[in-house]
Amino acid sequence: MSRRDFLVFNELVKSAHVKDNCVQHKVMTLAKRSGLAPETVTRVITKLSKWNVLKKGVTDIFEKERIMLNPRMVWSTVRGDEFHYACNMYDLGSHFEAYDVSKLGESLNGKIDAATGELYSEYQHRLGELDEIIKMRSEEVYGA
Repeated sequence: MSRRDFLVFNELVKSAHVKDNCVQHKVMTLAKRSGLAPETVTRVITKLSKWNVLKKGVTDIFEKERIMLNPRMVWSTVRGDEFHYACNMYDLGSHFEAYDVSKLGESLNGKIDAATGELYSEYQHRLGELDEIIKMRSEEVYGA
């Protein structure tokens, strides 16, 4: 990453909204803040888009198309449910589609990964840990 890339990336991160990772400023504002020409900022945004660091044209809650930082790489808040929602929003390219997927997941008592279509529960990631505990307890009880 060059110095120019870093300057633009830094301004993108600073201007990302804490709830949805969408950049709140236009290219002209980013150019002024980074001290670079608007054409340079646009080139860097295109490069970062190819690297999957951001996505252009994501529809936010106000029905505006914005640049969205990939939440898997740069996340601006700490709540897990917001992170999952933002990942779906990034993958689907729309707040409204992510909302529909989230509601469907809730109705099925889980969450849906929009990238894979997988339905999983809050506790699924702990199944391996649970298997180890059960195995350990059975060895204690049965001496196996």
